[in-house]
Amino acid sequence: MKYIMLNHKMNLEYKTIKKYIKQLATIDTKGHSLIVFPSDIYLTNFIDSKFMVGSQNASSNKDGAYTGEVSASQLRSLGVQYSLVGHSERRKYFKETNQDINKKIRLLLINKIIPVLCVGESLNDKNSAATKEVIFRQLQGALDKLSSKDIENLIIAYEPVWAIGSGQIPTNEEIEGVIFYIKDLIYKNFKVKVHVLYGGSVNENNIDIIKQTKGIDGYLLGGVSLHLDKVQELIYKL
Repeated sequence: MKYIMLNHKMNLEYKTIKKYIKQLATIDTKGHSLIVFPSDIYLTNFIDSKFMVGSQNASSNKDGAYTGEVSASQLRSLGVQYSLVGHSERRKYFKETNQDINKKIRLLLINKIIPVLCVGESLNDKNSAATKEVIFRQLQGALDKLSSKDIENLIIAYEPVWAIGSGQIPTNEEIEGVIFYIKDLIYKNFKVKVHVLYGGSVNENNIDIIKQTKGIDGYLLGGVSLHLDKVQELIYKL
């Protein structure tokens, strides 16, 4: 069984969402765990339709006067089961720090929502042979003072920043090296095993190659997640 996570980002309008939900109901998951991450305004549409649902973000504050934010407890009250944390677009455009991400993870865990922690290097990091160093810092900051029990309820998604939306992907050897680096690092420090996904320009055309990589527990899909015919083709190839 693999996790197949569909991150819509800031896409799809209401009429399209209704059609999307109808088509999603026809998807043959082949036993894989399919989770949708729509825009917040559509969360209830997917929850009411009995799909597994995640949020694309959660506030680093428990509650209060934070206009435009959505708290982990509010998400949980809707029935949200997962939440992305630390996506590179949040880090880049909203200046989220590892400390912010750590706060979000703690609040999500308190509210019984599974955090999906995104980590990954930039192209400059890759070219400087600093990939593992960058990921170490991201994990160290995001997981600060968490317990082994906390980590058991966490999923990590490795998404090279330079691969997201670019059509470029690392080699299988590069992906495998990072996946096992993360798993080994987590086990060394927390003595637990963690699921690690891969994301970054995964689609129905390159999944035959990527799936040969050892250690991948699932995929975080971006652009292709908007096209369920392509998602179905990808699933059939797993």
